[in-house]
Amino acid sequence: MTTTVTTTEAAVRGRAITIRRARTHNLADVDLTVPRNRLVVIVGVSGSGKSSLVFDTIAAEAGY
Repeated sequence: MTTTVTTTEAAVRGRAITIRRARTHNLADVDLTVPRNRLVVIVGVSGSGKSSLVFDTIAAEAGY
């Protein structure tokens, strides 16, 4: 059985990383809520800022 938790529900429960106005490399004012303890896939075209988002922003916010 798979349980789906929306990012809004996760944020309300305090189990999410919320990023507001991220500005790193190719990111321009990106708002994002990422649920914790879930597999999250970030996709986009080459040079769109995926690595910047994951490594420079989300990982730093999560404390890694």
